[in-house]
Amino acid sequence: MSKTFISAIGPHDGKDTINCFREEIISLEGCPKIVEGGFNCSNNKLENLSGAPTEVHGDFNCRLNQLQSLVGGPISVGGSYRCGSNKITNLIGLPSVFSFNSGPITFECSDNLLISLDGCPALVPGDFDCSNNQLKSLKGGPLEVDGHYSCSDNKLVTLEGSPKECNGNFICSNNSLPSLFGAPETIQDDFDCSYNQLSSLDGCPREVGGNFICVGNPTKFTKKDIEKHCNVSGKVIVK
Repeated sequence: MSKTFISAIGPHDGKDTINCFREEIISLEGCPKIVEGGFNCSNNKLENLSGAPTEVHGDFNCRLNQLQSLVGGPISVGGSYRCGSNKITNLIGLPSVFSFNSGPITFECSDNLLISLDGCPALVPGDFDCSNNQLKSLKGGPLEVDGHYSCSDNKLVTLEGSPKECNGNFICSNNSLPSLFGAPETIQDDFDCSYNQLSSLDGCPREVGGNFICVGNPTKFTKKDIEKHCNVSGKVIVK
């Protein structure tokens, strides 16, 4: 039976974390305006975020709903932000303030219908995941990511918009990339550019601290090909 926030949870003063996941909620009307902990409304039947708190001091999680827009959501979030597995096509409505009070922080918008990353925070002090969308470009995405960066399973034809440095894995597999222009210059852990349309290694990272994985492309690159372009600390995996 579908419910509202009030009928599922009852009145709440917002003084601590609110968990209202898997309650078959269709409306957030009645939520407190300020939540001093986290707010988890994942796994419900929400089609919009109208009535959501305006401030969440901890993590905000609205994954696995039926959202078509983030408009109406909080304008300030202090922790991780997760809006994956919905039906959103853009990030309009994201908080104007990400204070990132505590770590590790994740910004996750995977498994949607995104065609643009405009509106993303410029800095993500943790992992960034925009995989499994409809993106052709990473423009508008974060310019600094302190953890892993995943943009796999999109329709990317360029890596322009990537941060210059990635302090974790950088995964851009299963796209339509003809080259690696725009890739980060340095990647601390693994780099995976498998299953693209690569005919050139132009734009290849200069340094990869983990493994360099490049399989399933039209051009069969060799270990020597990759090592001409990149200093790889781990393994070069080409088959």
